[in-house]
Amino acid sequence: MKLTEKTELYSRGNKHLTGRYKNHSVDISYIEYSPFIENLIPYWYFSCTNTKTDDSYNSLCDKLEFSTYQECVDAAIKYIDKSLKKKEI
Repeated sequence: MKLTEKTELYSRGNKHLTGRYKNHSVDISYIEYSPFIENLIPYWYFSCTNTKTDDSYNSLCDKLEFSTYQECVDAAIKYIDKSLKKKEI
């Protein structure tokens, strides 16, 4: 999956990347700073939307936060592959 960085200029260390994988639009975000949370531990999370069926998923809904970028990308790919297998059955 190829990801393109779409981080805004004044994001205070937070990052946002977008890409596509098997008809899914994938957003991967890194949260390093929040004005609302003290002592925030930085984490990665992903959200994906199937562009054909409008099914969407956000890893934060299941309280999944990842400590590394690669863990987050692998989890996104795994989730998409798993959801496509479910639809085939």
